[in-house]
Amino acid sequence: MINMEAFTPTKIKLKGKDILLLLLYFSPEGMIGATRLMKAMFLFEQEIKKDFQADIESFPEFMAWRFGPWSEQVPDDIEFFKGISFISSESFPQNGEFFMAEREEFDRWEKELLDAPVSDIQESELQDFHEPEKIFLTVVGKRFIEANLLSRLSENQTKILTEFKEKIASLSLFSILSYIYRKYSKGKVDWTRKSEIKADIIRD
Repeated sequence: MINMEAFTPTKIKLKGKDILLLLLYFSPEGMIGATRLMKAMFLFEQEIKKDFQADIESFPEFMAWRFGPWSEQVPDDIEFFKGISFISSESFPQNGEFFMAEREEFDRWEKELLDAPVSDIQESELQDFHEPEKIFLTVVGKRFIEANLLSRLSENQTKILTEFKEKIASLSLFSILSYIYRKYSKGKVDWTRKSEIKADIIRD
């Protein structure tokens, strides 16, 4: 009797943090804005994960929130990787209502999820934390990925990440939000049900 399991490729094991690093690796120019990275992680789970053929543990848990799908783990992971010098960021001027939405989203994370009383947070600290930024891998982060993750990816997985990155990078933040709000307000879970900017995004 033929053992079919012997012909079944073994899925690589990854963690949610690995996916975040890989998304940044395949975006060598960096990713503009933490909200874009947040939504990229959400879309990866919803649309890419099933075809990625990997066992992914500890992927960020998303919930419907004031500005659509949100996970507190993503900003935590960003800060963690900054702390170990895997990623860095630089100021990137942005204007418009959706930068303000991003700022409010991260205000909420700092004030509520970290349980920090508003009165205890200095305005200057909030201003520093919420400067619009481009997030990118450092040389240390790139070397870690190349030594520990990249060689484990199949050709198809590399293709999937490359195409996904190109799609995310080519769209404005408004276009990404509009896509999510239109597609994921239907079905078993309405990921936009608690949003305060839904009317601004879906205008027709």
